[in-house]
Amino acid sequence: MNLRRLIALLLVSAVLVTAYFTEAKWLPQATALWQSKFGGASVAAKVDSSGGGTKRRNSAGPITVLVAKAVSGSMPINRQTIGTIVPIASSILTAASSGILADVLVKDGATVKKGDLIAQLDTRVISATINKDQATLIKDQATLDNANIAAKRAKDLLNKGLNSKQAGDDADTAAKVATAAVNFDQAVLAADQVTLSLTEIHAPFDGKLGTILLSPGAFVAPGTSVATIMQLDPVYAEFALPDRDAELIHKSFADHTLSVDVAAQSTAKPQTVKGPIVFVDTSIDSNSGTFKMRAEIPNTDMTFLSGQAINVDVTAGAIENLVLVPNQAVTPTSSGNAVYIVKQDNTIEVRPVEIALRGDQTAGIAKGLSAGESVVIEGQINLVNGSAVKVGSAAPDKNTTSANSKKPRKPKANAEETAQSTAP
Repeated sequence: MNLRRLIALLLVSAVLVTAYFTEAKWLPQATALWQSKFGGASVAAKVDSSGGGTKRRNSAGPITVLVAKAVSGSMPINRQTIGTIVPIASSILTAASSGILADVLVKDGATVKKGDLIAQLDTRVISATINKDQATLIKDQATLDNANIAAKRAKDLLNKGLNSKQAGDDADTAAKVATAAVNFDQAVLAADQVTLSLTEIHAPFDGKLGTILLSPGAFVAPGTSVATIMQLDPVYAEFALPDRDAELIHKSFADHTLSVDVAAQSTAKPQTVKGPIVFVDTSIDSNSGTFKMRAEIPNTDMTFLSGQAINVDVTAGAIENLVLVPNQAVTPTSSGNAVYIVKQDNTIEVRPVEIALRGDQTAGIAKGLSAGESVVIEGQINLVNGSAVKVGSAAPDKNTTSANSKKPRKPKANAEETAQSTAP
């Protein structure tokens, strides 16, 4: 072997040794150089026969993935929006007559019942007038009683032929005049009693008062505001949805499957309250493209205040006969959505699917997947049709005991169990 061929052989040997320890990074170059100088079998074949790193690269093992089992079920149709709290009843309490405010019987923010007395105007003048009305009524009632007696006596004498017909008619007329006077007195008394009632300001419904605006001694005219009152238990949750949901909402409202979950936005740990929808507007606001809705929700602990901002989750029935998988099992593609199915031989089938609904954690598949099939929920990035896979398990829980503890670590639930637990 001449010197030239010896140098070439040493050079190729050095490349082969480097390729072995760097997992054949320069194997193609070494193979080409060997064949150009010496011909014969490829370097890859020689290295394979020696059990080197190139064989390990070309025969890479299956890809480890996490899977979940698809299950059949249904998913609620949800819509999320924001809204405000509106009192069911709200009113400004005003004076119906003029006078001096004599007394205020409640404090600011008091909780009152229907009919409770809130404020009282001075009643001395109207009370005196009523006393006069009652006296007049008593006098005219006595006159009526006497007229009735006289009319009866005149009628008896007329029947016996001891009195003229004119005298009998005069007695009847006097009785009728006395009756009219009594009726007039009763009407005047009733009117003055109404006037007396107008000096009292009562709660028109159960509710909570705002600030009392006047103090005793103030002169009030008819229509003067004294306080505000709101009914805050229950309350309305008022919100709007886009017009594209109008048909769905009206159908669900007619089927009595429409409900709402409400939570205050300003609360650190909002408490969700459920309630029925009591109103769905039949017209669309042309400016916003939305229609208004109201739900009646309980408010016994005064969690909600008038005008408060709320988060609203509307449930409009459910879609049945879906196949449920975790959201991460669905991968968007250029032509739609797809799932990676692990077949019986542990190879992958990439299958397009049609999504009916998506929840926070679950996707409802309407077409393309059957219950019981295993879908990949982690590791899809390296998969294609026919890829060989190995089903792994979820990572251990971070909250498990330390390695120095004698108690064994408890792993998290596997992906399949997680998917089943999140199904609605």
